[in-house]
Amino acid sequence: MNPACPSSAAAHAANTATVPSLRHDYSPELAEHWRQRHERYVARAQEGGINVLFVGDSITEGWRQQGEAAWQRWFAPLGAASFGASGDRTQQVLWRLAHGDLAGFTPKVAVLLIGTNNLDTGLGQERPTPANTPAEIVAGVESIVRLVQQHHPSARILLVGLLPRGEKETRYRSAVPEINRGLRALAESSRIAFLEVGHHFLPADGELPPALMPDQLHLSEHGYEVLATALHPAIKALLAPVP
Repeated sequence: MNPACPSSAAAHAANTATVPSLRHDYSPELAEHWRQRHERYVARAQEGGINVLFVGDSITEGWRQQGEAAWQRWFAPLGAASFGASGDRTQQVLWRLAHGDLAGFTPKVAVLLIGTNNLDTGLGQERPTPANTPAEIVAGVESIVRLVQQHHPSARILLVGLLPRGEKETRYRSAVPEINRGLRALAESSRIAFLEVGHHFLPADGELPPALMPDQLHLSEHGYEVLATALHPAIKALLAPVP
């Protein structure tokens, strides 16, 4: 084998977005908080009765905070649960799903919104988590899809496009659409759907409205209401019997 041409397995392993991992760049305090949150999700999973599972990062975790009113209005009646963890990348979601977040229940729909944190490097100086390219992030999301399918082959999956973020002319503005094009390509069957929601948050002038995204990344209470009204019809459609 030509040493300049690594095997596909080696190339795959080089993509950190596809390798289940803890956040090694977290302080002991942050790591303990993350662990406790994961244990709460495992306990909730074991209780069962979850029809719609939301999985993701701080945007998903925010359904318990700024998004609580919208959650109660739109998703709690569907038997939904939110397993979001602030700061998570695709690799942390993979780790959580492989360590109990998918056990004890049989969801009808899994809603995945993850990947924006992969665009940034990690915390600290000693073992920072590297940033990922758009293609690597799409591969990480695909690994999550396959893991959900492995555990719950009857579940239908809603891939939610990453939300726009940052100022105009930043790298985020070009990376997010590229990632979303890759996610759309993953929706290759009746059991996987893709939903683009960015246009609900990005007006024609390209400036993210502070009323929806105060820090150009996270959502306000009104922002969650906008997101909920975009997600709800798509989730209801996926809850319907497959023809």
